Amino acid sequence: MDGNSTVELNVKLIERVCMLDTFQSFQLNFGYGSKFDEQTWTFDLCEKCLEEFIHTFQIMPDIGYR
Repeated sequence: MDGNSTVELNVKLIERVCMLDTFQSFQLNFGYGSKFDEQTWTFDLCEKCLEEFIHTFQIMPDIGYR
């Protein structure tokens, strides 16, 4: 399975859960000494779920434009 097939599979899953096909992919790399020492997490969130998640932050992220 190539990388494109994986993305297509993720989009189909998101469409079933949130009925949206616009999503963002994330990769978190935890450093030595972290609670999640040397782990890497990858996940996708649709933009609706991402927005809901961000609104739970005590400090809002900086927003920039490309």
